[in-house]
Amino acid sequence: MNIKKYAFQKAAINHIPVSGTFELTPRCNLSCEMCYIRMSPAEEAMLGTELTAEQWLSLGKQAVAAGMIYLLLTGGEPLLRPDFTDIYTGMAEMGVILSMNTNGTCVDEKIVRCLAEHPPEKVNVTLYGASSDTYQRVCGSASGYEAALRGIALLKEAGIPVCINTTFTRHNATDMEKIVSYAKENRIPIRMTSYLFPPLRCGREAASDCFLLPEEYGRLGAAFDLLTMNEEQKKRRMDILARIREQTDLPTAEGKAASCTAGRGAFWITWDGRLLPCGMLPELGSSLTQDGFAEAWHGMDQIMDAQFLPAKCGGCAKKLLCPVCVAVTQSAGEPPEALCRYCESYVRDLPWQDRYRLPIGCAPCNRDILPRWHEHEPQTAMCGHFCSATTPFAAVSGENDLSTIFPDLAAEWNNARNGSLKPDHVTPYSNKKVWWQCSMGHVWKSVIYPRTGAQQCGCPVCAGKVSTTHVRRYAQLDEIRTFTEL
Repeated sequence: MNIKKYAFQKAAINHIPVSGTFELTPRCNLSCEMCYIRMSPAEEAMLGTELTAEQWLSLGKQAVAAGMIYLLLTGGEPLLRPDFTDIYTGMAEMGVILSMNTNGTCVDEKIVRCLAEHPPEKVNVTLYGASSDTYQRVCGSASGYEAALRGIALLKEAGIPVCINTTFTRHNATDMEKIVSYAKENRIPIRMTSYLFPPLRCGREAASDCFLLPEEYGRLGAAFDLLTMNEEQKKRRMDILARIREQTDLPTAEGKAASCTAGRGAFWITWDGRLLPCGMLPELGSSLTQDGFAEAWHGMDQIMDAQFLPAKCGGCAKKLLCPVCVAVTQSAGEPPEALCRYCESYVRDLPWQDRYRLPIGCAPCNRDILPRWHEHEPQTAMCGHFCSATTPFAAVSGENDLSTIFPDLAAEWNNARNGSLKPDHVTPYSNKKVWWQCSMGHVWKSVIYPRTGAQQCGCPVCAGKVSTTHVRRYAQLDEIRTFTEL
């Protein structure tokens, strides 16, 4: 666990606001069709007034006194504010670890000099496409593409850490591979937003024709992971998916309480001075113009303790993969059907091929395949050919079974105790608990996937995990009635 994650967890337990987000403005120079907050100056004027730089810095001091260490500056487009450098420098001089969200189009030499003087943890630049035409369709600005690339180049030349964020709609999904290629060529980390919130903060109806179907987002997420994950990340993802495949949904009497750090160790302050546990939970906030930060923060953890996920989500086998949270359920309904369909599609349509599984790709093509967005039939492969692909987690002897993939482990299979179950009947990532016997004759019982996954578990006796008084129980299990299980 890295130190930042550890700090977030400890802060949430102790209700310390270690991480904050300052939403400096709802205004933006782009007109992205899917944005949840974007407002024009006229729309903003009808709803309120942005906090001044002095007010932001005052709130910053109060938050730092309460425990804030990390701060994200976001918008809208925060660089539209002429006093952005004043706010940024003022917060940096308080010792806060800063990061920033931007579309990159307003990054210039002045901004870069300011950031270089007080280097941020990172600058997240959202890239909406790989051409001027795509930017025109998605953002209403053809010039935005070159401006964003120029901003990224300036940041990189100054040695400022950059991360590319990307989000997809029906009008830019076909640019995915080019966007990822750009990130790889420039050695920039990239991540994709898998769930798009409706425009719940700007009083505008969603442009419904821009959003993809949940199944399409699932296929897109799988294809994105194919392009961006390294082999170790793929293997960890396979561990998770194997567990999902072999579990069943369990009914639960009540939903699980919200488990994120929102309102417990993290907060969000809106452009007009409201303290929220999360930017996507506008109904749970309070005004900072009436209360100071400490008073508004007090009790916010109790507000979040009263928020629950739907009961169906608590017992869902796919919860290890699903990006569901309280904010999603409040914006999309309970349970959020769109996420259920997204996860089903993601699990079914993972397109990568490696030695841990059978391909879901197309047999005629015999290659990894990216989606085609005009085809939605589940029996149609992503390249357009008709395929009847085998599920990746069904054990097929000689293909993806334990004997084929891990013959050394299969040699430790205890045939006598496992009965009719053989190593070619299971995949390497099964959560079945079976009997093993090492070359030294020690016998024990454990789940399969900890032996093949990242843990690489072996014989507990040979590893020195069993006391000398208990070794006999592993060596002569036939003589005793109680078996030790791991």
